[in-house]
Amino acid sequence: MGDFEVKRESYENGLVLIGNPVKETETVAITGSIKSGAMWDELGKFGAAELVSRLLLRGTKGHTAGQLSQLLEETGSTLEFTNRDESVTFSGRCYYGALKQLLGTVREALIEPVFPEEEIEGARAEILSEIKSEEDETRSMAYKEVMGLIYGKDMPYGRDSLGKSEELERLTRSDLKRFYDENYHPSRVVLAMTGKLDFEELRDEIGKLFSSWSGSQGINFTREKVNRNASMASVEMSHKSQVDLVFGARAVDRNSPHFYSLNLGNLVLGRMGLYGRLGENVREEKGLAYYSYSVVQARLYDGNLSIFAGVNPRNVEKAIEGITEEISRISTESLSEDELAGARKNATGSLSISLDTSIERVNIIHDMEYYNLGIDYLDRYPEILSKITPEQVLSDFAKYFSVDRISMAAAGPLGDGKFKLPKDTMKIMGRSSKRQIN
Repeated sequence: MGDFEVKRESYENGLVLIGNPVKETETVAITGSIKSGAMWDELGKFGAAELVSRLLLRGTKGHTAGQLSQLLEETGSTLEFTNRDESVTFSGRCYYGALKQLLGTVREALIEPVFPEEEIEGARAEILSEIKSEEDETRSMAYKEVMGLIYGKDMPYGRDSLGKSEELERLTRSDLKRFYDENYHPSRVVLAMTGKLDFEELRDEIGKLFSSWSGSQGINFTREKVNRNASMASVEMSHKSQVDLVFGARAVDRNSPHFYSLNLGNLVLGRMGLYGRLGENVREEKGLAYYSYSVVQARLYDGNLSIFAGVNPRNVEKAIEGITEEISRISTESLSEDELAGARKNATGSLSISLDTSIERVNIIHDMEYYNLGIDYLDRYPEILSKITPEQVLSDFAKYFSVDRISMAAAGPLGDGKFKLPKDTMKIMGRSSKRQIN
C-alpha cells in the first residue's frame, strides 16, 4: 500500500521489535503486547491477569505509583496497560525527545513491578466495581452469556477478562506474584513503534533496556475442537427498558485463510453503510431494532462471529425472526458480485485510511507481527481480497454461521423468557438457561 516502511528485529531473549519510521512528525506512538491475558488465569483464580495488569504502573523497584505518573506527566507522555483475553496490551505516545524516558518506564513496568499491598486493594476495588457495573448492562450480559455458551464459561474466551468477583476477593499478593512469574517473559512480547525514530538507534536502545530480562516459558495452548451445541440463554433484568440480543458462533483464528471471506461477508451482513443487510432489513425497513450490527472477532488461537441488536421488549420475537432470516440468507445464498466488490473496496479503503493516523498505524504493524501475517502483509492484502469469490463466502458462512450453529442470549425485561418463534429459529433454542438480575 504505497511507500510504507516496516522494519523488524528479534532479540535473543525472544522479544520482537517492529518499527515504522515516519519523517513528517515530531511524535512517536507505541503499542505492545505480552501474552499474559485472562486466558492464562488458573481455575479458581479468575481475575489474576486483570489485577496484575493494573498494578504494572502502580509501583516498581525504582518508583512509586505517584512517581511513575509524574515521570510521564513532566514530558507530556502517556502510557497505559489493558488486560484482554489473550494478552495484556500497552500503548503510549510521546514527543520524540522523550522516547528513551518513556521506554525506560515501559521497561520498569514490565520487568520490575512490586505489587504494593495498598495498591492491590485499590485496584481490586476498581475491578469489583466495574464487574458490578457490567452486570447492570443488558448488552454486556447478553454478550457474556453467548461467549459462555459457545466456548464454555470456565474456558479461555468464554470467561470475563475482568474475572469473577468471589475469586478476585480471595487473590493474595503471592497469587499475583506467581501469575507474573509464570506468564511475564520477554519471549511473549511484541513491541511496535511508529513516528520520528531511527530504527537502528532504536534497535540498540531496546537491546540495552531489555537484554537483562531473561527466562522463557513456552505457550502450550491447543484450540478446543469441540463444537458446543447451539443453545440459548436469557437474563431477566426487569428494571431495564430495552432488551439486548446477541447471536454468536465460533469461527476461525486470525491467521486462517477463511478469515478473509468471513470478514468480507460480515461487511455485507452488518457493517457497511447503515450496518449492512441487518441495518437495512431489521432496523430501517422493519423498524424492529434500535441498532443492529455484526462483528468478526479473529484472535490468535480462536475466533467468533457475532450479531448485536437492541430492541423494544415488544419486538423481541420479530427481531429474532428478522435477524435469523439474514443469517439464513447469507449462509444459503451467494453474495452478488456488486456486494462483494463493495466489501473489497470498503476493506482496502478502511485499511488505507487507518494508516494515516499514528495510533491506528502502530496497531496495524503490531498485529502484523502478533498474528504472524508477515511484514509484507500490506502489499499482499489487496491481492488476498481479490481472490475471494462469492462461492467462498457462501461456503464459509454455511460452515461457521448457519442458523443451526448459532447460540443466542437475550438480556432485559423478558418476562418469562419464552418466545414464540418460527420453526427454523427454534433450532437455536435446543438448550436454554435463565438467570434473573433484580
